[in-house]
Amino acid sequence: MSAIRGKMPKYQIRFVGYLDEQGQLRRELERSQAADKLWTLTSYDLYRRLVAECDWSPQRYEFWLMTALVQRLVESTCMD
Repeated sequence: MSAIRGKMPKYQIRFVGYLDEQGQLRRELERSQAADKLWTLTSYDLYRRLVAECDWSPQRYEFWLMTALVQRLVESTCMD
């Protein structure tokens, strides 16, 4: 496990495991890859850059994040 992955919140790793156990994690993703994506997309730094520096509203960020997480983590057949 890398030093960075060691800093990843445990709930994110559990969430990815839950998606996988429910058959909802994208088939081509390993759990570690999905956790990396989840950790990156939900980082405070990304929120700060988009909301504070790019003048996105918190609502715009929330909608974008929801869409990005579904597109990158959830198996497409689960969204039909």
